[in-house]
Amino acid sequence: MAIANKKEKCPYCNKTMETKDYGPGIKNLRLSRSEKTMNALDHVVRLINEAMPNTVNEAQYYMLLKETSSIIGIVLRKSLEKFKEKQHPSRGHGIHYLITMIKGENSNHVLRENYEKNTLDRLPPTKERND
Repeated sequence: MAIANKKEKCPYCNKTMETKDYGPGIKNLRLSRSEKTMNALDHVVRLINEAMPNTVNEAQYYMLLKETSSIIGIVLRKSLEKFKEKQHPSRGHGIHYLITMIKGENSNHVLRENYEKNTLDRLPPTKERND
């Protein structure tokens, strides 16, 4: 009798794949974030699970942490607040929508920082005096 390997769906493309233990990866990614940021993230994940039961599994939670690992905490918390304010969980928007929203907010933040850096790092134009 052959024993079939456990399969699960990929959180990105919904194809079946071998089961993977995401526990150690989730633990490492959680430790790399501040407690304040993780509390806000857990609260939003809880809201999504309350609105749509059994939608956020371990693989999707790992995907959320991995995709947002390079984003600074303040931008992440700002995006999470906006996600809650606009009541996206009750509209049926899940993890993929949240990740896209966080990445969009991060790109806006980076563009704004670059603009400020480029405009504030130079000397102001001088007025020519006609004496």
